[in-house]
Amino acid sequence: MLDGCAIGNVFASPSAEQMANVIREVDAGAGVLCLYGNYGGDVMNFDMAVETLKFGDLRTTAHAVAEKRHGVAGMIYAFKIAGAAAERMDDLDEVTRLAVKASCTVRSIIFKRGEVYRPYGVSA
Repeated sequence: MLDGCAIGNVFASPSAEQMANVIREVDAGAGVLCLYGNYGGDVMNFDMAVETLKFGDLRTTAHAVAEKRHGVAGMIYAFKIAGAAAERMDDLDEVTRLAVKASCTVRSIIFKRGEVYRPYGVSA
């Protein structure tokens, strides 16, 4: 399910160069899907890494899977579904389509004592 991971410092994204290096290392010829949390640094650096690699022969797709800081637990569904599709030997486009569909279907609600927080304007 997970072939590589770029690690940044505490509360900091890995650099685009670190991400590009990991993507190159894990590519087995069928392309690489990058799934990551929807955090500013990750989005910016993954976008730069993917753009950098487009100039070579490496095929890469990317998708931010969480609703900003909330919905992090739902990311596991996108990871698991993408991993199962890749293991089934689906092509990169299909693996990406399934991961995007899974992540766009997940919603979260956070409960606090005495009140309910609905992320991003979700109405009751």
